Amino acid sequence: MKNILKWIGLVVGGLLGIIIIASVLLYFFLPLNAIKDYATKQLSDQLHHEVQVKGVSFNIFSGIRLTGLTVANRKGFDDAPLISADAVELKYLFWPLFSGKVIIPEINLVKPQILIEKSRKGDFNFSDMLASKSETRTTKADKRSQIDLIINTFSITKGKLTYYDYSTASRSKLRDVNLTVSGITLALIKPIDLKFAAVGSYQDKEVALSLSANLLIDPAGDYFKVPRFALGIAGQTLQGSVDLANLKKGPALEASLRGERLAIDPFIAFFAGGAPAKEEKKKPVHGALTQSLKAAFSSLPANLSGSLNLDLNNITLSRLKIDTLKTSISLKNRQLGLDIKTLSAYNGKLLVKGLFNLPALSYNLGQVELKGFDAAPFANDAIDSYFPDMLDAKNKIEGKLDAYLAVKGAGAEMPEVFANLAGSGTLLLSDGRLKKLKSLESIGEKYNVNLLKHDLLVHGLRVDFSLANRLLDVKRLNLQDTDLQAAFTGGLDFNKMEYRPGNRLNLKFSPAATGTLPKELSIFKDAQGFTSVDFELLGSLTKPKPSPRFEKAIEVGVGKIKAKIEAEKIEIETKAKEEVDKSKKQLEEEAKKKVKEILKF
Repeated sequence: MKNILKWIGLVVGGLLGIIIIASVLLYFFLPLNAIKDYATKQLSDQLHHEVQVKGVSFNIFSGIRLTGLTVANRKGFDDAPLISADAVELKYLFWPLFSGKVIIPEINLVKPQILIEKSRKGDFNFSDMLASKSETRTTKADKRSQIDLIINTFSITKGKLTYYDYSTASRSKLRDVNLTVSGITLALIKPIDLKFAAVGSYQDKEVALSLSANLLIDPAGDYFKVPRFALGIAGQTLQGSVDLANLKKGPALEASLRGERLAIDPFIAFFAGGAPAKEEKKKPVHGALTQSLKAAFSSLPANLSGSLNLDLNNITLSRLKIDTLKTSISLKNRQLGLDIKTLSAYNGKLLVKGLFNLPALSYNLGQVELKGFDAAPFANDAIDSYFPDMLDAKNKIEGKLDAYLAVKGAGAEMPEVFANLAGSGTLLLSDGRLKKLKSLESIGEKYNVNLLKHDLLVHGLRVDFSLANRLLDVKRLNLQDTDLQAAFTGGLDFNKMEYRPGNRLNLKFSPAATGTLPKELSIFKDAQGFTSVDFELLGSLTKPKPSPRFEKAIEVGVGKIKAKIEAEKIEIETKAKEEVDKSKKQLEEEAKKKVKEILKF
């Protein structure tokens, strides 16, 4: 045992000795100040920004270390540096040092702080770094240089990134940013490998972000391909591929996305830009998302065209749940053509054809067909997501829902989305239930109609409507039930959340449902015993006041009286005629008798 420990000690001691000797020798081989000056000059020339490095050191394990790196910001932006880092680690190749050459294949930024700014004009503080080759300042190569900067791997460790958008007054922050880009020198024959991870925020909650991808870049700059990528947000992963070709003449994009069990909202927020930073303790600025989306879409090249194929399963958009979505989207002149052929949700199907104008955030859906949706969960999720003013309408409807619509509008945030929404269509509800509708319940309480105080079983409900400026015009509403038939025409004003004047609600009850009606309302009954009553709904949509309308009843009553009078008149005339005929006959008989007496005489 002692011999084993002795040999282990000798081996470890020998290795330490070799490391110490190599460190001393390499220190003399490495021109540290030359490396510092070379790196500073090369970075300044390539980035078009002043680069400063405070110090340089060497470690046999970590390599060459440049400390106190700063990259100046672009003129006209914040005084803070564009990039500042605790250190820049340059990984070197060991054996070329002994031939007097320093070859650096890997660069690592340690704890950098990166500031990205977007001006109100849409310029970025790094835009000048993307200068064309003709604008790029070049320096003469020093043939005697002992340094070769052949970067194969670039990485960032524990960085922080801050993004300001001055056009929308929004800010986003990422912390614990880790990035690795490797395979740069072999980019001509194999994809570059990219791995990214960070922690951001969404709705005041920390969200983990990740991205892994393979990149293929044409050396001539005419195409950019991502054969595979995986974007993760809050533990959810969206996979896909991107092919961007013909960059010089007219970019053509082809992309595909695949995902399982995804919440779409964080992805939308991630691409659209953030709200004020969490530590500022401010509420999100209303309209920031709209402005961010408009700015992002307006920056798309006008000649960009392409297509996107979606294959998503078990996804959510706000509270809405979608089982399957398979569709293709086309892009031309900053307009998206949408053709959803397969969307299953709430045990039903949805078909959509339409056009989206991206910079204007407007849309025109000329054909929307909804078939067989479970009405209760769908209506509740839609109200929770987009109609906060209508929470009282939750849990009021059951059954199978069908719809045929044509809608158009604009916007990305409520209440603007609803204010700009316009369209028309037909809704059908079958084999369902309407639960204690306020408008009918108030009538039932006032006139003691038990049928209206409880849930209504619905065999069939049809609504034809149009919507514009938050005004709903119901052209026809027909409800068929065993003991109740209902019809409604009129308007609902969602600006004031009240019924518009002049609406009419007609209720027609079977004899079995009207046993408790006051006798005074017997005038409303027809010959079959059905009672028909008209109302005008006044006031709030959530607590309407039914006002009975007697115009038709009066007409019916007057008609009945006229009919009675006419019947009595006919009866009197008939009796009078009969008396006349009887008197006439008696006179004739008497005349005949007199004639006979005269003849006898």
